[in-house]
Amino acid sequence: MPSSSWKRSLSTEEESARLVELLSQGLRLEYGYIIHYPWLAEGLKDGESRELLLWLVRDSMRHAGVITGIIAALGEEPEWGFEPRPQGSPYEVLKKQIEMEKLVHWLYRQAADLAPQPAWREQLAGVSRDELGHVQALEKVLARLAPDEG
Repeated sequence: MPSSSWKRSLSTEEESARLVELLSQGLRLEYGYIIHYPWLAEGLKDGESRELLLWLVRDSMRHAGVITGIIAALGEEPEWGFEPRPQGSPYEVLKKQIEMEKLVHWLYRQAADLAPQPAWREQLAGVSRDELGHVQALEKVLARLAPDEG
């Protein structure tokens, strides 16, 4: 029968793997489309909406640094990639992205709860909160767009 220290070690390994899985899933979901925001911004007539999209790119890339740093500190490689340019109007694309941001908020919140270090918990909780700010920014852009604009 395994010792209790073995069980604690296994649990820590399992939690670490789950943490990496949550963070990697968040990276894939959020950044698959974010790379296309500058392209979307170019097509928008409203200057404030363009600036909000470009701010989202910068803020999301800051988040990517936090997330990939934690994954690397856990001894793993971040898994993420970019999706092909989205089809549909900017309205349709951004509406879909709002749902992605909500899911990423939840994923990063779960990751914060699993994080073994207090500093990581704080960073991940902050990134999770920021995702709600991203939702609000995207909703603001959507409110300025007609559903058929694009």
